[in-house]
Amino acid sequence: MPTLTKVTTSRFGDLEVPEDALYRLLRPLAGFPATRTLTKVALPNQRPFTWLQSLEEGDVAFAAAPAAWLRPDYAVRLAEWDREAWGALGEAEVYALISFPKEPCANLAVPVLLDPVRRVALQVLNQAGSWGLTEPLFPGVVPQGA
Repeated sequence: MPTLTKVTTSRFGDLEVPEDALYRLLRPLAGFPATRTLTKVALPNQRPFTWLQSLEEGDVAFAAAPAAWLRPDYAVRLAEWDREAWGALGEAEVYALISFPKEPCANLAVPVLLDPVRRVALQVLNQAGSWGLTEPLFPGVVPQGA
C-alpha cells in the first residue's frame, strides 16, 4: 500500500497524495521559499489546465498548463546553472504558470519542469527564444470591452 501524505488546502480541501505523485523542488519557486514539494491536481472540467499544489503551504497553488499546448513551437533550452541542477531535459513535462492580472497570461520565460521518473521539479529560466513572463493565454482573441 503506497504511503499517503495528507495536506489541507484552501482551494481543494483535504488531499491525500500518494508518494509517487510528489515532486521535490530542486530549488524553491521564485517568491515561495517555504514550498519544497508539489503535486499536480488535475480537475476533469479544467483540462488541459492543472494546478501545482504546495504540500508545505496549503494556501499556495499555481494554475499551470503544458507549455507546448499553449504554443506548439515552444522549446526549452537550459542555462548552465539550470543544467547543473537538472541534468538532461529527457522526458521532462514543461508547464507554464498561469496568472490572471486583467486577462489570463502564461509565463513562458520561466517554466516549471517536472520529471515523472525522478519525481523532481525545477523552475528554469528558458534560454530558447524570446518568450515573455506575461504571454497572452489565447493570442489573437480580443478581450471583451476592448
